[in-house]
Amino acid sequence: GKDTAYNVNLAGNPPLKLYTSSPPLMIAARVGSGAVVAAGTVSTCRDNMWNNPANPTPYFDVLLDKAFQWMMPGAKEVLWYEGYGVYNTIDTPEVRCQQLEDALEAKGYTLTGDATMPITSGLLSGYDILVIPQLQLGDMGTGGDPALLPDADVQAIVDFVRGGGGLLIMDSSDYGGQNYCKVQNKILRALDAGFYLQDDQVQDDTNRWGAASYQPIAVIDTTTAIGSSYQAATGKDEIGLYSICSLRIEKDYDVSVEVSPFANLGEAGDNLLYEAM
Repeated sequence: GKDTAYNVNLAGNPPLKLYTSSPPLMIAARVGSGAVVAAGTVSTCRDNMWNNPANPTPYFDVLLDKAFQWMMPGAKEVLWYEGYGVYNTIDTPEVRCQQLEDALEAKGYTLTGDATMPITSGLLSGYDILVIPQLQLGDMGTGGDPALLPDADVQAIVDFVRGGGGLLIMDSSDYGGQNYCKVQNKILRALDAGFYLQDDQVQDDTNRWGAASYQPIAVIDTTTAIGSSYQAATGKDEIGLYSICSLRIEKDYDVSVEVSPFANLGEAGDNLLYEAM
């Protein structure tokens, strides 16, 4: 998000990380031989959201194309998973992301919608990219129930990514309680990605493409491989999004302490000085 963007809690649990400026909306990482991209953009995928005529930077299809190719150069086969309560579908029961599917297929991809449960290595076999467009498991307004996503399914996803596949995993704003970040985060935690989706809504009262603050114009980081490819294709370093959540980053630090001197002599009652570094 731009420096005018921020996150708010609309329903359910408050976010663990509050942003008053520049909330992260999409993060990518290498995992084993594969890669994962997490983003709060699942609502943006819907018809007339990413490509709304009012949006001056309607290039979400380009961003996904560049993300897919960064995750797996030469990727063509995409599984758009539709089981476990997925609302944002390209197949059945109601197609909500048809225009995005058409745009990606025009770029040479084959997208397959599949609601088969459970998720197994056999289901994922033959695909280059797995898209998880928000698994909606558990009650609304709670962030979802990760216990409803079987551990074996998560392991199949982890094996797919570590074996060389690409994973795009998305969630949405918590408007109306429609955020299930705890479910998506079960997968991200198993991947040890170091970043997690939040239960919030990102808003921007200044830099937005529509009348509502939940239609922000976000910044593309053009110092990254994905961002520079996006800029080369569009000539832009911005993108218009819709009803999104943020991510938080967890960092583990190794801390070592050295005390000097190693030994110190003194009489009873003396104050002995040490330096910790």
